[in-house]
Amino acid sequence: MAVDLEPVVIDIPASESAAILVDERTTRRLESLAFVGMIFVLMLAPLLFGATEVWSQFIQRTCIALLLALWTWQQYLQREVLLVRNPVYVPALCFGLIGILQFLFGWTVYRHATNTELLNLAAYGGLILIAAETMDRRRRQISFVSAMGCFGSALAVFSILQKFSETKAIYGFREVHAISAYFFGPYANHNHYAGLMEMLAPLAMAAGALERGAKRYLLWFGASLMTFSIYLCGSRGGIIAAGAGIVFACAMRYRQLPGRQTTIQIAMVILCLFALTAFLGTEKNWRRASDLKDGQRMTIAGDTLRMSLHNPLLGFGLGTFQRAYPKYQSFSDEKLINHAHNDYLETLADTGILGLGIFGFLIVTVYRAGLSKMRERVDEEGQILTLAALSGITALLVHSFFDFNLHIPANAALFFVLCSMVATPFRRRIQPEPVELMEEELIGEGERF
Repeated sequence: MAVDLEPVVIDIPASESAAILVDERTTRRLESLAFVGMIFVLMLAPLLFGATEVWSQFIQRTCIALLLALWTWQQYLQREVLLVRNPVYVPALCFGLIGILQFLFGWTVYRHATNTELLNLAAYGGLILIAAETMDRRRRQISFVSAMGCFGSALAVFSILQKFSETKAIYGFREVHAISAYFFGPYANHNHYAGLMEMLAPLAMAAGALERGAKRYLLWFGASLMTFSIYLCGSRGGIIAAGAGIVFACAMRYRQLPGRQTTIQIAMVILCLFALTAFLGTEKNWRRASDLKDGQRMTIAGDTLRMSLHNPLLGFGLGTFQRAYPKYQSFSDEKLINHAHNDYLETLADTGILGLGIFGFLIVTVYRAGLSKMRERVDEEGQILTLAALSGITALLVHSFFDFNLHIPANAALFFVLCSMVATPFRRRIQPEPVELMEEELIGEGERF
């Protein structure tokens, strides 16, 4: 017995269709505005001396709060909360929960420092959310790596020129009076400048790989300038970390596309770096790069390990290392030891085994998501974008054994955005945009009438 199945036609008034289209357009514009605002914050923070001062941190947090307000407005217009399934959300929330519990129950030796660090964590969490919700398409990620790659290239040029001008102040007017007053670029500490460039250089490389013609080689040259500036700034940890990032990127890229073309591309990058180093490097830089002795940092590391044994589970409180360390300091020095010069040991001292374990889980989650993306053979653009972000993450994680870049707000913000970018699935990789679908439907209705 045959049954005729006729399609069900639902008539939608033209006014309602137009209203839906306007709402879709508004939400898309808000999303684009949040995306551009995130890039603006990531560029502004390094220029404000790495956002290491109270006033610059306030500006960074305020900008991120405005971005979250835009995202909230967008969700309101959609009449529902739509979240990307980003696996980074859970460990990030759990780590923040440790700081909240320390603050609420007094499990910290200095509440003010813990409160300040919680505000920073909230800002990073906001960026993780904005990055996940706005960079789930390759087009957005391509725009992101291109913008950040161009910014890093321009900043490297400025920093190199500032270095050779032999000025005694940042931007020519901001003098640095810290004990370790070896500034480079807009940073008062050359190690933190190196940390920023370790993450930006791979983004410029990826942007170049996705471009053609002169743009490609200009971006690759910019990446080489950034890497050379790490050597020029004299950061030994930065040199090691940048090398680790390059080795990781080259090994993963060759594993994906073994062949002559990949070998030539890798050789061009390395040759450009050696040429810049040979022509512009100085004897002082060579001596510093080859001198790996730093006994004081090893002593601080030993003291920090001994310190963490007294509060092994939850530590002394977020951001309290400077307050808690003097009691365990084993050497006499006029310098104020404000950080452990090792992000992992400082995390252990501040949040205990629980906090370090959650941070480790976050990193494992990021690498699992990234390597899963890179196994998709048909998505070469996605592979390149993911590899660039993972290379920057790898470099900073290596540098974290020698310094405290994750306690520099500008660098930490970019690091967590890269983590969110890697872990965010390409939700709209194939599906057409809802706005485009709605426009096509309205055009069809117009042609019919």
